[in-house]
Amino acid sequence: MCGQWTVSIELVDEQNRPIEKAFVSFIEIPEGDAANGKVFEADSEKRNVFVTKFIEGERVSKAYKLWITADGFLARTAATKVIYCRKTLEKKVLEARPADLGSSDITGIKGRTVDFNGAVIPGTVVVAENDKNNKFETRTNSEGEYYLVLPEGAYSLRIGGSPSLFCEVEVNNFLVPKFNGFMTLDIPLQGRSSHGSDRCTKVVMKFSSIKK
Repeated sequence: MCGQWTVSIELVDEQNRPIEKAFVSFIEIPEGDAANGKVFEADSEKRNVFVTKFIEGERVSKAYKLWITADGFLARTAATKVIYCRKTLEKKVLEARPADLGSSDITGIKGRTVDFNGAVIPGTVVVAENDKNNKFETRTNSEGEYYLVLPEGAYSLRIGGSPSLFCEVEVNNFLVPKFNGFMTLDIPLQGRSSHGSDRCTKVVMKFSSIKK
């Protein structure tokens, strides 16, 4: 019995120098797979190693597709293997982004979740579902940031805070157009006790324009 184990991704540039400010995420995850909602966090000692945890008994695949992005580097996809109940560490190399190059050819949304005082909220679940009932899920990292890769289309979004602390927000008919890159969607979450009550009022948000 292993209890839990980790999958780690080490990021370096073409000169093997560490890349610390980056985001790593599973994409194209099968329905019901334990990788849904998993977040890679920077290791506390080696900041260019990004780690996520699996728990014994969870349903996992033998291999996954990753999406990796970092400021100043070309975003890329990569494959990673998972060995049940065994720690793994793989090194991935990112190429520097030429100054005249446009955005990534992957689309989606990114942003942060914050409370009404502007403090970030880690561990927030972000779920997008399109009209074909396909679900895409992630969580915010320790800095309250999230990235969610989404194909072109219309989505219903659900953004929920930490259990029992924050109220869920819905965004209906959210459109992801055909373009390259990520739209920024920062979400403020209301604390359950903000108005002296533990009850939540349903919050539905609409947006006329989103920052790219």
